[in-house]
Amino acid sequence: MERSIDGETIHNAIAKKIRECFQKIQDNHVIYPVIYEENMPEIVEKPCFFLRTVKVIQSKKGKNRYIRTYYMEIQYHASFEELSVEEGKEYKQLCTIGHVLMEGLKEIQVLYPLRGKDMAYRIEKGILHFYITYPLGGYFAKLPFAKQGELELREYIKGEEDNGRWKLDSAK
Repeated sequence: MERSIDGETIHNAIAKKIRECFQKIQDNHVIYPVIYEENMPEIVEKPCFFLRTVKVIQSKKGKNRYIRTYYMEIQYHASFEELSVEEGKEYKQLCTIGHVLMEGLKEIQVLYPLRGKDMAYRIEKGILHFYITYPLGGYFAKLPFAKQGELELREYIKGEEDNGRWKLDSAK
């Protein structure tokens, strides 16, 4: 059985980590944050996270070995209540969420632990934009080649009557 990791596996692992980092317990119930993946609907429930793949780059490192790097963006959209707090506190709250994401997404669990690199975040118009890359090394299994069939051996003999062209020896 072959095991493989794709973009969906990476998304699921990141979403699971975000749920673990930002879960709240209220009235003996665990409340998880809302996470939208790839396509955000027009009407969203805030606060929420928006997870998307920015790009995926694959580079060859050997005969059949590759490094595939997933560039991910996670946006945090704060609720109206969070944004309407006193001046300057909104920025600090978004920075705190950025730091929690940096600590929480250092390593995600796919088929094995996968470490995040090149983490960065910025805050623009009240939205936290968090960026992280996950390099993934792997190989492609060699495809079985079809065996070559038997060849028929033909010999050609140059004769004077062909003006120097090769002619099939029909004697064999």
